[in-house]
Amino acid sequence: MTNVPGPQPLSRALSELIALRGYARVQGAAQLQAAWADAAGATIARQTRAVAIRRGVLFVSVGHAPLLSELAGFYKQSLVEKLRELHGDLNIRDIKFKLDSGVGARNRAKPNLPSPPDNRSILPSSPGRGAGGEGARPTP
Repeated sequence: MTNVPGPQPLSRALSELIALRGYARVQGAAQLQAAWADAAGATIARQTRAVAIRRGVLFVSVGHAPLLSELAGFYKQSLVEKLRELHGDLNIRDIKFKLDSGVGARNRAKPNLPSPPDNRSILPSSPGRGAGGEGARPTP
């Protein structure tokens, strides 16, 4: 006679189904992207992708080297602080950036990224790129 298991609770069966199909990963990745977009702003979120959180470290792929250098060198700490402020439940204590040239193309293919309500980024606008104003070059 074979050993047939008895009935399982529905909650266990659903939990196993969700784990096997990977539904929780998809939802978790979307929530992570939304949290990153909230903290970094829509402009940066389009050029980057939050990949995973491991041991309190958020791993972010960046579309090009100049942006990676700028984020890692100048904005890393303020991004960590903003993530802690907006999404303290994620327990992020550090961010590691990685170059991935395909990020921009993938994010353009997925336009459903939520943008922050005020559409502001932590990056200040670049001086010298507008007409007049502080930092603009005088016309010879």
